[in-house]
Amino acid sequence: KAKRKNKNDVVRKGQYSFPFTFQIPVDHPSSFSFVDNHGLLYQVKYTVHVEFNKNNNKTNPPVLECTREIRVV
Repeated sequence: KAKRKNKNDVVRKGQYSFPFTFQIPVDHPSSFSFVDNHGLLYQVKYTVHVEFNKNNNKTNPPVLECTREIRVV
């Protein structure tokens, strides 16, 4: 869920799409999660963090930010 950082900033209601691509190095492992016989959890997780800044101003806190886990195969 996205979080607004400043109540005075407004992002109009609606659905937004900002397509992007990035290359994960080929020597990085795929996402996985495993629990061993002793109950220990082993996992590799990747996340994407996005910040929307007002007028490209990075000195102020972002207007909106969102972090999502992504699955890498």
